[in-house]
Amino acid sequence: MHEELREKAEKKVKAKTTIYILATVFTFASSILVVLGQILPDVAIWFWLAIACMMLTLGFLYFFLILLPYNMLSKEWQEYEIEKELASMQRPRTSILPDADDLSEEDRLELKELDRLKRKWGQE
Repeated sequence: MHEELREKAEKKVKAKTTIYILATVFTFASSILVVLGQILPDVAIWFWLAIACMMLTLGFLYFFLILLPYNMLSKEWQEYEIEKELASMQRPRTSILPDADDLSEEDRLELKELDRLKRKWGQE
């Protein structure tokens, strides 16, 4: 189990490293293209097109490598999501205070606002 988690973590770190390296390279290349666009205004549209393509590529890579879960279509992910939904469905929707008779003397002293909360929530 630990090996699997380590592999997943290594894949995620490798993806992040790839994105950071590409962002650095694209930034450097875009800077050069902007300077060239200022020097050669007749062909500047092609430089801007190249910059837009690099930004689009970087955005797609970021989405698919970092934002999209790796195992979204696997059975393991589906089971995890089912368990999470079941847990949220079984959780009580409202918070019910315990009866004052069930509380110890120490609990009663700690919960001085118990009566006010009962009146507020309409449990009296």
